Order: sequence, then structure tokens, then C-alpha cells
Amino acid sequence: FSIAVGADVASKRLEATCAIEVEGYSVEEKSYEELGYEGSIVYQKFVKKDGSCCGSPRSVLKC
Repeated sequence: FSIAVGADVASKRLEATCAIEVEGYSVEEKSYEELGYEGSIVYQKFVKKDGSCCGSPRSVLKC
């Protein structure tokens, strides 16, 4: 599954302070997009870890 998180900070600052970890999943891809003045988005793609018995992404993220 993938997520996108927007913030009112520059991408360099977001990259240094935003680390999203999801139990039972590992980050496969991560990228940042600058949106202009002090705005950015981080995109992360997660894959289920081998042997992990975690729930669905929705239940893990408590959506």
C-alpha cells in the first residue's frame, strides 16, 4: 500500500523530520515533492514483511 502526507514545511526539512513506520511493513520506496513556498509531500510505498502476521493496512493505521 502507499500513502502521501502533506506538510507546510520544505521537503528537506520534512525529509529530516518525517519518518513513517508501520508495524509489520517495510518501506519499499520513498520520495518527496516540493510544492513551492514551504510546502511539500512525502510519498511512501510499503510492503508486508516476510513472516509478518500483522493486520491489513487500514487496521494497522487505525483509519
